[in-house]
Amino acid sequence: MKTFKISLIILFLFASFIVKADESPFHNFEEGTTQFLIADDVNIRDAASTDGKVIATLPIATEVNIIQKTEEYYTLFMLDLPWYKISFVQDGETINGYVWAGLIAQEYFYEKEKDNYFLFGIAGYNEDEGYKRIEFQLRVAHKNEEIDKKIVSTHPDFSLLYFKMSDNKKMKGVENVLSIEYAAEYCGGASGEFYFFYVNEKLYLAKKIIEGFDAPYYHYEKLIFPSDECGIADRVLWIMRSGGGEEDDMEPDEVEVKLYKWENLKLVEDK
Repeated sequence: MKTFKISLIILFLFASFIVKADESPFHNFEEGTTQFLIADDVNIRDAASTDGKVIATLPIATEVNIIQKTEEYYTLFMLDLPWYKISFVQDGETINGYVWAGLIAQEYFYEKEKDNYFLFGIAGYNEDEGYKRIEFQLRVAHKNEEIDKKIVSTHPDFSLLYFKMSDNKKMKGVENVLSIEYAAEYCGGASGEFYFFYVNEKLYLAKKIIEGFDAPYYHYEKLIFPSDECGIADRVLWIMRSGGGEEDDMEPDEVEVKLYKWENLKLVEDK
């Protein structure tokens, strides 16, 4: 019965892969928006420079209002970003100052029930065995104190970036499911997704999937959670398909399906 159900899911998924079209630039903020700091002990200065006088040192998840993007840039960890003029409230007083963009979360989610902030940003670039890699950072803060953080890296050659958060997707023993998805808009570019489970104030990298298309070849991976259409109770379904070789032949040459369960704080294959 399980084999029959999985076969139906595969047929359903082959017509269900969606390419997203909107774009999210790195740490680029609109004037008048409210953002949150992604680092702790952040120095706020009286000028858009590391030579500026420190007028305040703020903790992670401090709320700041974006006043203006400056023309001054600063490079750290090979990440070249502008300074922003911001305002913040300290001891009931509104203060203006300047902060480097890389210290402001690119995206965030607020969990009101537990008063937790989930903060996402670009940590920078590094060299790994001769290859340039980009690092994503994911941090959790409660009452302006960092609870946990994870840093993951991947090939930097992509153009779309998404940070997503949901409830536990009906996975027992999991509080929240978060993901970082990156994608290229051209053949041969890097695409994939990091999935994190949040449990008892800890982040766990549960699974990484990759996708790729370099005509006429393709490779897709997808996770199906219990709350998704065709999901299986308390299991994560991983589906991979790859193929190509002829421009008019998109039938998969290889299909692989695995079931995973959450056990001992990690996803393990359910054989």
